[in-house]
Formats: sequence, structure tokens, C-alpha cells
Amino acid sequence: MVRSMKLFRDIAPTTAHHSLQNYRQSVVVLGNFDGLHQGHQAVIARARDLADAQNRKLLVVSFEPHPRRVLSPTTPPEFRLMTLRQKSTNLGQIGVDALIALRFDRAFAALSPEQFIQTILVEGLAAATVVVGHDFCFGAKRQGTVATLLARPEFATVEIIPQKSPDQILFSSTAVREALTIGDCQTVRKILGRDWAITDRVQHGDQRGRTIGFATANLPIRRVMIPRFGVYAVRAKLAAESESIPGVANIGVRPTVGGTAPRLEVHLFNFNRDIYGKRLTVELCDFIRPEQKFTSFDELKEQIARDSVTAQKYHQASPLSA
Repeated sequence: MVRSMKLFRDIAPTTAHHSLQNYRQSVVVLGNFDGLHQGHQAVIARARDLADAQNRKLLVVSFEPHPRRVLSPTTPPEFRLMTLRQKSTNLGQIGVDALIALRFDRAFAALSPEQFIQTILVEGLAAATVVVGHDFCFGAKRQGTVATLLARPEFATVEIIPQKSPDQILFSSTAVREALTIGDCQTVRKILGRDWAITDRVQHGDQRGRTIGFATANLPIRRVMIPRFGVYAVRAKLAAESESIPGVANIGVRPTVGGTAPRLEVHLFNFNRDIYGKRLTVELCDFIRPEQKFTSFDELKEQIARDSVTAQKYHQASPLSA
């Protein structure tokens, strides 16, 4: 069930927010949920069932920026699997009523587990039920655990759910990052239950693609990790539209034309609308080949034509329900 979800972002944990009054006494799920893989989805599905049974709203409490960026400052911002906007959209699609993105900084990280529980869960939200994954830790030095929550009398705490899929694929955000690094779209799909996607506004490019018969929509890659450079079979969807459009895309720096900044260039099959400035979601379905430098535009054009045929064969063999 897709819900009209409320996003509360960058809220200091010690600051009251009058709009949050509507979400007191909710079923609260705690976690980063980067990538929202199938393990995360199982936690939230269980929480949704509890919320429905108790006739309560379902509230996810996450953290911005990702705690790793604060606790390990050398971690590049590109390690994230999804932006806050993507996370909010995806959570709404699986039945969450509201997302709170707590501002995570050094002061927040220094809260003891008991301070976190008292400030956020008891005083801030008056949580009725708290749902967490099996390995959730919180508070200074990650000292708070499921056992810490279970020891509190204010709310019921539920510990969930599978670490692995039936075929022993580990449900892990780290595993998704590792798979994207090598272009393993199949493993990514098994972990996430869907294809990994990049969402951003279509930008004006240098329009070289038009000159060789392959017009492209150009998206920057920012605030999320950069997958393996190369050519992919993709599906794309415009914001607020339901139709998924097959295509072929290149992720990389475009060495043939001397590019330096990574970006995504996607050629959509049988599509000629002007979509500059519109938000486009591009799903990586299958890795075709690594990015390479060509000696001429004619050579590049010939390879793009071959890549398009390969991508079209993938889409013909893998319908939208795949």
C-alpha cells in the first residue's frame, strides 16, 4: 500500500516539533535503512502489521547524515546507496506513514543509550512499540542493543528478522555496495528485491549523442555511491509517471571525449520527449561491458549500436515483472 508519507528532516533530537504530535504513540522503527534491502523490508513489514493491529501509525526514525560520515569523517559521501529523498519515497511505497531524519552529529553520537531512549523514544515520541533489526545498536560507542530496549518497561520491543534469503544471499547494505562495485546487478537485485536506481534531474549535456544517432538524458551522480563504470541495460521512469521505459546507459567519465566528472548518460528506446529539468529514476538492470576509450566517434557509434542491441535483447528476455 502506497501511503502519503510525511518527512521530517534535519530535526534536532532535543527540539520539539509541533507536527510530530500527530505521531506520538506510534509504532516506531529504528534504523539507517540505507538501500532498503529485503531485510529492512521485513522489519518494516512486521512493524506495519503491528501498527495495523494496534490501530496506530507507523513511524521510521533514521539519521542524517549517515552516522558513518560523522564517526568516520574520511568516509566518502558516495558510499550511500540512496538519498534521503529516495529513502522517503521508497518507505512510503511499503506502507510507512512518516519518516523522521534525526540530525546526527558529535553531540548526538555522545548520547548514552538511556539518554537516547528517554529523549527520543519516551519524551519525544511516546513510542508505543519499538521495532528494530537483529543487529541494531545505538547510543555512545554503540552500547545500546536490543536487550537494552527490552529492559525498558515503557514500550514493547520486537526483534526481527531474516539475515539471509532462502538461497543464502546475505541481506546487507555492505553486500549491495560490493556488488555494485563490480557491476553485479543480479546479486544487487537478490538483496534489494528490486534493481538499484539513481534519481536526479535531467541536465543539458554536450549533445554529442544526437550527432551520432543516440540522444541521451544526462544525470549527475551525486550524494550516492558510484557503481562500476560501464554500460548497462536500464529501465527509466519519470517522476509521477507509471510507465517504465527500457534503455541503455553509460556510467563513467566518457574518456573518448576527455570527460572527468562521472555521470550517467541514458538512451531510452523509442522515446523522443523533451525531459530536461525533469526528475528521472534510472534502474540498473544488467551490466553489459566496462567503459572504454575509443579512437574515433565512428568506432564509438558502432559500439553503442551493439550495446543497444544487447540491452534490447535483455529487455525482451526480462519483462517488467522481472
